[in-house]
Amino acid sequence: SARAASFAACAWPAGSARSSTTASLPRLKTVCITLWLSARVVSPRFLDAPRDGEPRIVSFYAKRARGAMARWLVRERVRSVKALYEFDADGYRYAPERSTPAQPTYVRVAA
Repeated sequence: SARAASFAACAWPAGSARSSTTASLPRLKTVCITLWLSARVVSPRFLDAPRDGEPRIVSFYAKRARGAMARWLVRERVRSVKALYEFDADGYRYAPERSTPAQPTYVRVAA
């Protein structure tokens, strides 16, 4: 799950003593959960635009685009939200006029 992955990726706080005692584990868990809860959440949106209409979400294509973005994030080792704007797989292009900081929007125009 995403929570397990987030928790597993959490590192010891800088400057802390690294100890394997069970007394330090609750502190580590608290730090990791706090970091995880304060993380900025970004939810990309994928729209398909017919030639003569308003762009809309087509769930089948949006699901495929989310998978393509997940692969791209891992392959490119993306580390910043700003780098998300470079995603352009499957014909989707970043649309700044339809985006917000928490929801970057990508539009694909029908051929």
